[in-house]
Amino acid sequence: MESKTMRSAIHYWIVSAIAVLINFSSMIVAAEQAISDISFNTLPSGHLSITLSFDDFESSEFSSYTIEDPARIVVDFPATQNQLPQRRYALPDGNASSVVVLEAGDRSRMIVNLSNLGDFETSFSGQQFVLEIDGEPGSAFAAPAVSAGPVTPSNSRAVRSSAINDLEFRRAGDDEGQLILSLSDSGVDVNVFSEGSRITLELLDTDVPESLSRRYDVTDFATPVSQIEVSPSDRGTTVELRANGYYDYLAYQQGGQYVVSVQPLSEVERNQRVSEFSYVGDRISLNFQNIEVRAVLQLIADFTDLNLVASDTVEGYITLRLQNVPWDQAMELVLKTKGLDSRQVGNVLMVAPAAEIAERERQEIEANKQLAELAPLRSEFIQIRYAKAADVVTLFEAGSEQGGSLVSERGSVVVDDRTNAIIVTDTAAKLEEIRALIENVDVPIRQVMIEARIVIASSDLDEQLGVRWGGEYTRDGSFLNSGGRKQASLSSSIGSVSALNQAAAANAAPTGNGVVSPIEYSAAPLVDLGIAEATSGFAIGFTSNDIFLA
Repeated sequence: MESKTMRSAIHYWIVSAIAVLINFSSMIVAAEQAISDISFNTLPSGHLSITLSFDDFESSEFSSYTIEDPARIVVDFPATQNQLPQRRYALPDGNASSVVVLEAGDRSRMIVNLSNLGDFETSFSGQQFVLEIDGEPGSAFAAPAVSAGPVTPSNSRAVRSSAINDLEFRRAGDDEGQLILSLSDSGVDVNVFSEGSRITLELLDTDVPESLSRRYDVTDFATPVSQIEVSPSDRGTTVELRANGYYDYLAYQQGGQYVVSVQPLSEVERNQRVSEFSYVGDRISLNFQNIEVRAVLQLIADFTDLNLVASDTVEGYITLRLQNVPWDQAMELVLKTKGLDSRQVGNVLMVAPAAEIAERERQEIEANKQLAELAPLRSEFIQIRYAKAADVVTLFEAGSEQGGSLVSERGSVVVDDRTNAIIVTDTAAKLEEIRALIENVDVPIRQVMIEARIVIASSDLDEQLGVRWGGEYTRDGSFLNSGGRKQASLSSSIGSVSALNQAAAANAAPTGNGVVSPIEYSAAPLVDLGIAEATSGFAIGFTSNDIFLA
């Protein structure tokens, strides 16, 4: 009886061991399939071909789906390992920008990041998986053009050649800024997208005159738009608007004009947008069943090109299905679910349990406090330029919640009223902080300068404008007599020709030799037109046989 029972027990253990070996061998076989190589090729049709090579190929099962925003093609391979030397492969500028191959659990996933989502084909050839993607016309993957006779509209796309004729920016109601582009062709293809504080317009196959290709400062219009930059590009013309604060924009075309309207948000709209769009990372899709938290964090780090440092206490599994969500939101959901927290220093992301991070930060604060208590004291002379030194010190004392002073507990401050300066004694770190505070407070007060000019106007100014003419006259045609004296002279007292004639008739007398005796008038102007006191002027002269005008 005992031998029969023993035989039954042995038989049971043998059958169980065989079953375990069978399951273990099936697991080994399933896990032996692996991705060993990846290659990229541009086909003559302009399409991009991505080829994955498998080792110990066992199954041709795979599933694929697409994401519209951002444009991606995702292919999953069950029971497949990833043995590629790297996870991300950057591609030249074209429709496909990069390819990412990841392993999670018992499957591998290939993600193709695209600029525009188009048609694609998948196929297996032996131990190779081939993904063929439509290339974008004009991209690096497009095949060179081959002349094949006359081109007909049915097999080609006409290339437009347009231009920006004029550019206008104006302010509309409710602080709205409007950019109006006058186009030579109403059928221009325009791509508009917003990134942070920038609104970018790409006008394809469009030229811009050199007079319009520059940077415009539109801050004085008091709209959300502060700057507009117009520049030519390889694909046409790029127009970039830089806006401040929270805004909303609308772009539309009216005939030959393309209008971009930028309007600030109200307080209610601003609060609503902050609550809805607090996450600004690129969008990602995650769909995993019972995956390690470390694997999810590594996937997000690869997606964002961040370096990841995870604590040894980060462990556990998680199931998640996130479609088209910002990566920072996905990260926060994963961390909150597992009681974790993160800190980012540069491009390094540190992840650990929240309690561990809080304890580490508390220890850092205590260490910094001890260093401050042991740090040596220094004295520094700080000149106050615009305010009063005593008022500056009093200002900080009044603003202190503890009723303290500008310096720390170990420091001291002395006010020198004679030089309007303060002498501060404290640690080097505290002195730097004090200097920064004083620079913000010690500033000149805005003042208004009024300029006045006193002008005295005279109503008789026109009487000081005029001309004086004088001259000399002889009867025999010579200007000088035998004694070298003038025959007749006129200067500045007689103001008419008739007076001259009367004076000449009364005083000129012929001499014995027939020469007219000299007649001298020291002040007899020939013409006097209203000059009172001549302080400056100019002179002209004219000479003939018997007259000289000056």
